[in-house]
Amino acid sequence: MTEAIDAAAKRKARRLAAKARTTHRAYVLMLARAEALGWPRTAYRDDLVWDGQWCARHLVDVPFAWMLHDCGSHIVEATAEPVDGVGHRAWEYPGWIVDDHPDARWFFWDGACLLDVASAEDLAQRIQSAAEARATAPDGQRAAA
Repeated sequence: MTEAIDAAAKRKARRLAAKARTTHRAYVLMLARAEALGWPRTAYRDDLVWDGQWCARHLVDVPFAWMLHDCGSHIVEATAEPVDGVGHRAWEYPGWIVDDHPDARWFFWDGACLLDVASAEDLAQRIQSAAEARATAPDGQRAAA
């Protein structure tokens, strides 16, 4: 699905990106998508500024999933390493979000483009594929795989 992102949404996104102190391409696109959808309705600045800080700490070519819903957002790096102390994998994350937020929107940053993803299952597959590719890539190519 492609949604037109108007100029006002892009301007607001750039202002928020400046507050988060990042010009990460993915983050600017994430903000524009959030503005176009009018989500999140609560904690808008908190969630999206945290997302910007996450982006600022990562290289632009690191793949990740972004999940947006009316109450907030979630971001998870496509990695084969456990994402928490319990041993959960990154590709399990969309399933947890959809349980609480069935109306969530799904996005995947592939290192170049912010892609709309049709479902939590499709997003989980993209995360797992990217994580496996990164895990098997030579050290110098891990970020971009």
